[in-house]
Amino acid sequence: MSLEGKTPAASDTRLAHSGRPRPATANKDALANVVVVLDEPTNVVNIAGVIRGMKNMGLSRLRLVRPVDFAPYRIAGIAHRSADIIGSTALHDTLEGAI
Repeated sequence: MSLEGKTPAASDTRLAHSGRPRPATANKDALANVVVVLDEPTNVVNIAGVIRGMKNMGLSRLRLVRPVDFAPYRIAGIAHRSADIIGSTALHDTLEGAI
């Protein structure tokens, strides 16, 4: 595929892995309203995996409904560099309350 005639990305534009500019929807403002909700998660490894995926995708809002085990220290040991999401995770008693 030829890139001739394509406008190069501005220096402040983040590039995708392909080297092309990311679409306008790939910014933090576009993802600000996305909330991930886990209903009764039973294992900190699963919670940590979701948090790691959220970090990779630029998401930051997590709500947990009655987690069986929520140990921030253990989660931080699995999902490295995710203290911001762990610290802002909201715990809820009902799924309706989390949504």
